[in-house]
Amino acid sequence: MSEEQLRKNVYAALKALQDSLRNYKLGTGSPPDFLVNGAAPIIPQELLTGCRVFSRRNDIIADLPKGGVGVEVGTQTGRFARTLMDLAKPQKLYLLDIDYTPFRKEYVAKELEAGTVVTREGSSWELLEEFEDEYFDFAYIDAGHGYEMVKKDLLASLKKVKKGGYIVCNDFLIWSAFEGVPYGVHKAVSETIADNNLRVSHFAFHPYGYNDIAFVNS
Repeated sequence: MSEEQLRKNVYAALKALQDSLRNYKLGTGSPPDFLVNGAAPIIPQELLTGCRVFSRRNDIIADLPKGGVGVEVGTQTGRFARTLMDLAKPQKLYLLDIDYTPFRKEYVAKELEAGTVVTREGSSWELLEEFEDEYFDFAYIDAGHGYEMVKKDLLASLKKVKKGGYIVCNDFLIWSAFEGVPYGVHKAVSETIADNNLRVSHFAFHPYGYNDIAFVNS
């Protein structure tokens, strides 16, 4: 498919979507917020005090304490696992994913052989529950992006990450422009932070808006 054809298809689909949204609002008198699981709560300003803001997510990873035990919840190809090893320098890193078909072992081949990187396959939140409480120093969450899935990953991570440890969440937004689907990450993370009075420690921008946010477990 050419770029021109893709543009035509996308704009036609957007026009149909916009017409549907407009008609729904005219008919009901309210926006269809169910499409994005409703509005996210406001994160209290006091939980943002001291938050460090970076231009890219790698800077968050480089700022994490070194030498701990980490977990990447959703690894896909394993490329970012390489970044986690290089910048966070954990003594051990667990990779959790429901499907390792896209995974490329060459990214962390030496670490896999040495046992410093360990892969586990299955549902991310169920795999997290298999670890002892407060086992991890940090968790990087980038698995399923639907609201319910993110909530389950976050609830499990709150138990499995040490008090004072870090939980970093990728794709902190409500809509994926490249996939044309809603993301539940923004609401799920905002709820978790606000409901548990967790301090936001880092925020990093992404060129296409797929930003990262990190908070301290307590």
